[in-house]
Amino acid sequence: MILERPNVINLRKLQAQLGGLKNRPDIDQLSKMIKMFQLYQAGQKEISTKLENLDSEFQVNYDYNPIHHMESRMKDVQSLLQKAERKGYELTVESIEKNIYDIAGIRVITNY
Repeated sequence: MILERPNVINLRKLQAQLGGLKNRPDIDQLSKMIKMFQLYQAGQKEISTKLENLDSEFQVNYDYNPIHHMESRMKDVQSLLQKAERKGYELTVESIEKNIYDIAGIRVITNY
């Protein structure tokens, strides 16, 4: 069973939501962040697909399946920028890639 929370990015809506940030990124940086976000999302989906295939293989071929269920999530761009600002990082793609490690996540709950 896969539980997923998709995040759809709307640049205009995102700009409005970022009004509370002290150092709002410019349009160029926001565009780069959205591209970075989509890359992380693609990576998360690829790993999730591999885990789903492993789950299916265990269900078909073995009496025991160690995977109970999986959950995946993406930190939304607004939350990501707020975290970067709170930690005192520059609001740039380079700084975020270097300093923030929880942009995408997959939780695999196993049977024991």
